[in-house]
Amino acid sequence: MDQVTLTELFREQAEQASESDGLLFVSRDLPVDAVMAAYAAGVFPWPAEDDVVGWFCPPERYVIPAGGVRINRSTRKALRSAGFEIRLDTCFDEVVDCCARAQRPQGSGTWITGAVRATYAALHSAGYAHSVEVYQHGTLVGGLYGVAYGALFFGESMFHAVPNAAKAAVIALSVWLERHGFALIDCQVETPHMLALGARPMPRATFLERVKAQSPTQGPGWQSTRWAFNEADADALPWGPHPTRVFAPGF
Repeated sequence: MDQVTLTELFREQAEQASESDGLLFVSRDLPVDAVMAAYAAGVFPWPAEDDVVGWFCPPERYVIPAGGVRINRSTRKALRSAGFEIRLDTCFDEVVDCCARAQRPQGSGTWITGAVRATYAALHSAGYAHSVEVYQHGTLVGGLYGVAYGALFFGESMFHAVPNAAKAAVIALSVWLERHGFALIDCQVETPHMLALGARPMPRATFLERVKAQSPTQGPGWQSTRWAFNEADADALPWGPHPTRVFAPGF
């Protein structure tokens, strides 16, 4: 089955999704072509126990406009003094590993299975999945990863090993996306952390229209590229002058 047909099938399922949790169906595998088709239809995979994968399109999607992250005064002050260094796409696999090991509420464990790691590593190698990395004193202390499509970025998971490192990753991502032509960050579902950063609900029908308007041949995402965080991007960070050394690999 070709990519366009897969996307259309996912789109049809999404438009008829459950009004409770948005579960479309479950599967036993996580093939790369299906994951790419799902994102292009506004659907995301969420693996559970025993290698069962649920495919979801919730009634509401929590989103943040690119450049629209909310930062309170105390967070801004903490970030200014933290000395964080922002990198992009320099250690994708390590970020995914750290997300898998992160503590989850109520000890729920991780949904980042071996299949998830393999699939998203393949997407990263192809230039579609990306990571934001936050370093402090040369050590990886926070980050996130997700998938870009058109002018949208679908966030998948994040972690922090020191206070505010995950916030720094989201803020840096938001700044970078706005500067590079993106429009929206998909946070998938409601969480206190993302609400505090400005995530707001968007009805499923509206979100699906936004996704449908994207094109794999237009916009900054869904192109085979590696990202880099340069000096101009660092200067645009909203916590003002900082001691960050920008790492810009020569991709």
